[in-house]
Amino acid sequence: MKICAACGTKNVNRSLFCSKCGKKLSDKTLSKKKRKLGRKARIALISVGSFFGAVILVFVGFLLYLYYGPPGQYYREYIQYGSEHSIEDLISHTDKPGFGDLEIASRIDKNTFKPLGLTDEFELGFREVYSSIYVLRVNPDDEFTFIWKDNNSGDVIIDYTNKYFTTNGYIPNYISIPPEEDINDFKIFSQPGLYTIEFYHNGQLIDTAGFHVVESEPTSTQETIQEDAEQASEEEIWFSSFITCEDIKEQEPVNPREIFEYGTNKICAVIYSYGATAQDEWMYKWKTGSGEEVTTYSSKYNPKNGQYTDEHMGTCSFIPEGSSLDTNEILNQPGTHCCEFYHNGQLIDTAVFMIKDDDTLEFGKLYVCEPWGESKAPLFTKQEFKTGIPELNIQIYVYGADIDDEFEFTVMSVNRSKIVSEYSNKYGLFAVEGADSFSGYAGVNIHLPEGDSSANIDVLSIPGEYLVEFYHNGDFISKYTFYMVE
Repeated sequence: MKICAACGTKNVNRSLFCSKCGKKLSDKTLSKKKRKLGRKARIALISVGSFFGAVILVFVGFLLYLYYGPPGQYYREYIQYGSEHSIEDLISHTDKPGFGDLEIASRIDKNTFKPLGLTDEFELGFREVYSSIYVLRVNPDDEFTFIWKDNNSGDVIIDYTNKYFTTNGYIPNYISIPPEEDINDFKIFSQPGLYTIEFYHNGQLIDTAGFHVVESEPTSTQETIQEDAEQASEEEIWFSSFITCEDIKEQEPVNPREIFEYGTNKICAVIYSYGATAQDEWMYKWKTGSGEEVTTYSSKYNPKNGQYTDEHMGTCSFIPEGSSLDTNEILNQPGTHCCEFYHNGQLIDTAVFMIKDDDTLEFGKLYVCEPWGESKAPLFTKQEFKTGIPELNIQIYVYGADIDDEFEFTVMSVNRSKIVSEYSNKYGLFAVEGADSFSGYAGVNIHLPEGDSSANIDVLSIPGEYLVEFYHNGDFISKYTFYMVE
């Protein structure tokens, strides 16, 4: 049947004109049956196309799965190196971003943020707990997150996110309460149970660590007296910062420095020790930049006064007379190396130094420290100082600066958003007369005018957080945070 497009009348197939209105019938007008068949064909075609399209997508997805692994696996492959290898492997065997293990400790190195006193158990009454993880080759624009959880209740105690302040090094996070605060006001310090810390990189979980808070076991009066005596003894033992220098004479560091020229035949490391007895043991470990342990020395202390140490002590890595540079695995390798100092098996500090085989400009670490006699060495580096202290040194090791180059130190009060001290000059101020370059410690001393009080020096008298920044020819080089406390 032909259907008239003008009036809708049905006509026989052979008709040329509509039997009702007389309009010409089109040969393209399809019968209802054919139109039904056409719709069914189109539906079938779409169904077949969709089926084969789905098959293709599944096949492509399968190939991607085989190549990249399950969802998220490619990203994990990109950063997984840290969970399977040591920090030494991270440094020496990969150019990918990597992460060490998330570690929990009772204290932390204030300069490197390396965790010290690793533990997974704290007794009620403790006032600080630290977590830290080593990161390698992360992007400064990437974000890290620490989440602290109370596993007893499921509550989140801390959720802290920030951008990386270093691309290679330890990233710390901690909880601490001052002595005047009541422990019972802080759940984590007053309630026994299991607590966990999660570390995320750009929103992806990297590692988890847990620790227990436990009730202290009751002890007898005799045990308490003994523990108090041991604690008092431990508190009397302290050490300075561990530094490197060219030599040691009469137990004093000679020409402290952090960067040495390739070809140097001796590098020494010195630390000041107070309170260690002849029953205590010291140990030095020299390591290459890849973490390889080259030399270890250990022995008992030998106090000069026969009772306890009150003196410098040190060790040297050197080339014996008549031997070649190749005989020393530290001195014959340009790059960054270190020496570690241990007391009774516990790492106290690490002296990091560099051996350079060119004369390009280089900078060491920026320090804030208490002055020590005439020495320019940063022996008493701290991050916390008492208000009223008569002076502070701010210094950084500079290698190969032109005497006409300029340096600048600025000190800002973070709490008051105010620059409280700034000083600039040329490196020629420190250089040997007649020299055209300078290598050594550049610094500034913040001190009281003679006969004056610390109230006249802003940074020495007002408690709070302070930020030191160092600039070379106007370019930012490094920063250091310290605190003044009452």
